[in-house]
Amino acid sequence: MASFPLAIRLPKFQPRLALKGLAIATAGVGIVIVLAYIWVLQFSPLALLHRSTQSPEILRLAPRQSVMAAALDVPLTDLERLQRYLTPLSKRRAVHQRWQRWLAADGNGPLSDFLSATQLDFGQDIQPWLGEESLIAIATLAPEQPDYFVALATDDVDRSNVMLNLLWRQQYLQQQASQIELYKGVQLLTVPVADRRWVVGALGDRYTIFATGGDVARAAIDSWQVDELSLASTGDFRTALSTIETPQLGMVYLNLSAHDSALNLWDLSLDTWGAVSSTPTWIGIGLDGDRLAPVLAAVGER
Repeated sequence: MASFPLAIRLPKFQPRLALKGLAIATAGVGIVIVLAYIWVLQFSPLALLHRSTQSPEILRLAPRQSVMAAALDVPLTDLERLQRYLTPLSKRRAVHQRWQRWLAADGNGPLSDFLSATQLDFGQDIQPWLGEESLIAIATLAPEQPDYFVALATDDVDRSNVMLNLLWRQQYLQQQASQIELYKGVQLLTVPVADRRWVVGALGDRYTIFATGGDVARAAIDSWQVDELSLASTGDFRTALSTIETPQLGMVYLNLSAHDSALNLWDLSLDTWGAVSSTPTWIGIGLDGDRLAPVLAAVGER
């Protein structure tokens, strides 16, 4: 049988088509890079590192006589994500567990005993309505039992009202319905917890506050309604803001001149970054790895 060589015809090289394909591929890669860049800056945890400098408005709730106030202008859940993202893989689980302990009813956070007594769960009853801002302010600094309050921005007022109604129902069933006070238009519910009397209330649709006593809650409301009573109206705060040049996640105020600078509360050291001067100190905070770190320190008179 005779054999014939197999003839293969190659397509003729067309420079225009090749250049067109290369241009399309280059444009596609460029679009992917741009979209990735936008995602990193806007939607990924790293977006927190590029946010514009601003002052958390929630600081208006902190009275001038506060010993310490720490305000964050980022959602707590996003801050945890960023800390885990910036932490080596082998330690990310530990970062998550530390956050869980801080927010749990059986943990070591500022709301732990309240959550435990009321059988509320942070993840189910608070996180669904949680907004961007949060604040812890200490009114008196006693190592055994400091007086303080926690304020959380409300992003979904309907869900926050569900939590408040649940607390009211608990008190009603325990014949504690009379422990409701209307103070300057804000309804405050008293919830007995161990040897404390926690007070919970909603400032319109903006914030929900949890205070360790009626006086502490009323002082926060006064500060919100009268600017001159708030830490955010002090001259040293305005000075601190004017010197900020880098993005920040929040602000910390410390006035430790009359207190033990080595005191620790809720795993937070009040002598953080060596702020132990005899005058009030403002510190802007950012992130360094998985730890909060200062981006500004300003000292001034009240």
